[in-house]
Amino acid sequence: MPVKNEPYNRLAQWGDKSRAFYAELQPTARHRSFIDHLFILQDCGGLIRADGSLFASSFSEIALVHRCQSERTGGSRPVTEWKAVQLSPRFGRRPRQREFHGWIAGVRSQIHDVTLNEASLTRLSEQFAAMIGPEREAASIVSALDAWIDYLKLWLQPDACVAMLPDRQLSRTALAQRARVASFADECGIAPRSVQRHFRKCVGLPPKQYLAVQRLEAALHEIAFEQDNLASIALKVGYYDQAHLSAEVRRHTGLSPRQFRFLARKQLTESVVRFFQDPNLQGRINLVVANSTTADEVSDDSIQSKRPEF
Repeated sequence: MPVKNEPYNRLAQWGDKSRAFYAELQPTARHRSFIDHLFILQDCGGLIRADGSLFASSFSEIALVHRCQSERTGGSRPVTEWKAVQLSPRFGRRPRQREFHGWIAGVRSQIHDVTLNEASLTRLSEQFAAMIGPEREAASIVSALDAWIDYLKLWLQPDACVAMLPDRQLSRTALAQRARVASFADECGIAPRSVQRHFRKCVGLPPKQYLAVQRLEAALHEIAFEQDNLASIALKVGYYDQAHLSAEVRRHTGLSPRQFRFLARKQLTESVVRFFQDPNLQGRINLVVANSTTADEVSDDSIQSKRPEF
């Protein structure tokens, strides 16, 4: 695992899959109005594998990818560069073609009505590269990310167009009540067709798919962190029954709910100090996941674990 002052260019780091970790952090106070959370990943094929998938997401995302390219270049030392990418909310899952070696850091927000062109993404890449400098460790990347968000602020601040979106009403309660687009249209005082058109333009998904992704995210959170049985979770987040929940989880993750619960809890870690020794950063942690090299199976859903508290 990454530790303080460990040289970034040690090749052993890129050949050791046990070094893979993923963390989500709360944004600073000045960024909370337009950022849901920050995230950082260091991987060497331990978490992002060739046989894995990119899951559905209700978040808009701008990320910086720092890929190890030593295998491509044939050199004895990794050659890397930061590349900015943008992802809109997405429905369904996409299979990955290869495992990932390197770093990914970025921000997620519920909605930002902005599409960045190639020139803008290049400028964002260059800006972050200048901020991060030569050192590569988790704390320095998060520090640079905080500064970089100030550079994004004018783009990601919600404007009047976004503020009118019914997204703010697509709450867990609305999902549990199986609310319909028509009810949101009535509350907003506009026609359902206008909601559909406006929502797809700003979010990238039609409302029904966006609702489905939010319902799935709520279900996965409950499965991973809570002790309720699947029937109770299905009712709580708005599925018709346990069979409906199981079918949707398998469709979007490729795993049964039991398999997802086991995998999520096997990878959760409370040893945040291994990744962030700064107490201020530790206080901002929402979630830490690390690669597990074991492949044990379980026979039921009675895994006693919970979301780590920091």
